[in-house]
This record gives sequence, structure tokens and C-alpha cells, in this order.
Amino acid sequence: MLCFWTYLRLSTSWTVTYLLQKLTGIGLTTSAIQWFRWYVTDRFQITSVGDPLFSATKKSVMVPQGSILGRLLIFIHINDLPDCDQASDIILYAHDTVIYYSSDNLSDLDHHVNADLGTVS
Repeated sequence: MLCFWTYLRLSTSWTVTYLLQKLTGIGLTTSAIQWFRWYVTDRFQITSVGDPLFSATKKSVMVPQGSILGRLLIFIHINDLPDCDQASDIILYAHDTVIYYSSDNLSDLDHHVNADLGTVS
């Protein structure tokens, strides 16, 4: 038996504190970290369907989809996943992350995959 798990929608699980810790960990300067804090906090999202614009909604943490910095932040987020201590294997390709584990025993598969998901989340 083989279990695959794809790690999606990374930015929805971020907090400002988590993001700033990751950026500090890769050696960014204090001024760069302050800029990133400004970039991802207190942003507004406006939705348009046809001609009408809906009112702006404030988002506490938001990485704009499709932005160059958004992709960079995703890479920073997943870059150290293979270093986690887990039984499963992790494959990183672009912004996709696959965690997989193979076993002939279903309870072994369940135990290791759930333990590893707890480790990487």
C-alpha cells in the first residue's frame, strides 16, 4: 500500500510570526523583515463579478496569488521540509510537495503517515 499526500494552499496556514521566523532563519536583515511584515499584513481584497465591485474585505495575512514574492515565500516555506525527521519520503517540485510512505501493513501506514503529518504541519 502506498499513501500520497499533497501539501496545498500553504499561505492559508501562515501567521505573521511564522513567516517572520522563517525569514529570520534564512538570514534576512531587520529592515527586510519589517518590509515583509508590512507586505503581508492588513491587506484588502476586492472582488469583482462583471461590472459591480464588492466592498473591500480586510485580510489579516495575505500573500497575493500570482505575485513573484508569493512564489518566493512558498519556496522559503517548503525548503526545509525534507529535513524534518519523519518516516515518509518528501519530494519537492516547484510549488508542489508530495509526502509518501509505503507499507504492506495498513495500521503501520496509518500510524507513520499521521505521525509525519503532525511533524510537518
